[in-house]
Amino acid sequence: MKNKIISIVLLSICIFSCKKNCINKDVKADLSGKVKSIKQYNLGITGDTITLYLYYDSITGILNLVKNDTNILCSIKKLDENNIIVYENTAGFTYKINVKGQQIQSIYKLNTIVSSVNYTKDSIHDEGSVYCYNVDYYNILNKYNNYISYSVSYMYNFLGLPVPKQENVRLAYTQYINTSKCMQQDIGTIVAFPDVFTNISNVLYFLRINGYYILQPNKNLIDSLIIDTVSLKYNYIFDKNEVNTMKVTTINGTSVKEYTYY
Repeated sequence: MKNKIISIVLLSICIFSCKKNCINKDVKADLSGKVKSIKQYNLGITGDTITLYLYYDSITGILNLVKNDTNILCSIKKLDENNIIVYENTAGFTYKINVKGQQIQSIYKLNTIVSSVNYTKDSIHDEGSVYCYNVDYYNILNKYNNYISYSVSYMYNFLGLPVPKQENVRLAYTQYINTSKCMQQDIGTIVAFPDVFTNISNVLYFLRINGYYILQPNKNLIDSLIIDTVSLKYNYIFDKNEVNTMKVTTINGTSVKEYTYY
C-alpha cells in the first residue's frame, strides 16, 4: 500500500512537471504593434535604399536581432540586470551597456578607449570618435516632458587639425505621442551635422525599443529642429494610429523612413 501511494505521488509530480513545461513552451510574446521593418532612402537618389528587419525573442518579446536583406546588422544580448552587450556589424564594434533599471548609465566600446558615454541629470559626455571627440551635451532644458533646447561642444578633427566647436539646438514638437518606434527622436540619435553619436545612433534606437534610454524620452514626436542656422523639418504619415512614413527635410534634401509592424 505504501509503495502504491509513493508511485501515485511520483506520477502526479511527473504529470504536473510535463504540463508546466508544455505550457512554458507554448507561451509566446505578443509582438502586435512592434516595429517589423524600416525602409530607409533619400528622395531623388537612386541605389541608396536600405531595409532593416527587426526580430524579437519569441518568449520575452525583446528585440535581439536586426538584419538587412543579406547580413546581420546588430545583435543584442542581456547579460544580467545591469549589463547588455550589443554587436553592431556596420562598423564592426561591440558595445557594453551598463544600465540601472531602464536608464543607461554608460556605454563602452570594447577593445578601444573611445566612445564611452556617461551622463548626469542634465548633461551627457561622449568620448566620440577620431573625427569628433570630447563631446559634451549640456544646458539641456525640458519643458512639458519634451527637451526644447540644449548646447553641444566638441573637438572637430575632420581635416586632421582639431578645432573646438560649440552649437545650440532648439526643438519644437507635434501633438503626436512619441511611442519610441520612430528613429531620430532622442538626444544622441538625431542625425544632423554634427551627429556625434552617428556610430551608435542605431544602437541607441534599438535599445530604446527595448525600453532603455540615456535621458527620459520626449513625450511627443519632433516637429522641427534648429542647430544654429541649420534646420530640420519632420513630417509624419499615419496608418491606423501608427507612423507609416517619416520624412526629415534639410537644405540638403529629404530622408525617408517607412515602417511596418507586426
